[in-house]
Amino acid sequence: LLSENVVLWTDGGGKAVTAALRPVTGRDAVARISIGSKRFWPASSTVEQEEVNGQAALIVRDGAQAFAVFTIDVEEEQVQTVRIILNPEKLARI
Repeated sequence: LLSENVVLWTDGGGKAVTAALRPVTGRDAVARISIGSKRFWPASSTVEQEEVNGQAALIVRDGAQAFAVFTIDVEEEQVQTVRIILNPEKLARI
């Protein structure tokens, strides 16, 4: 489902040590970081689908607190962009 040139962006705001400092590009790199980063999720986390900023999103929560928000851009039936918000200050509003 990932396009060959997919790009993953993370926003940790300098406060989330698990955030990538630069965009991650390419199908293999994005798949590896996406799968590998799950180990940093809280053990009791849940995932729900909601709308964030007018776009469908997956919200990872630890109890009532949002831990991460994922959005994707799809074109021609392939994921072109993945955005992950990890900045706790931004997540406090969700």
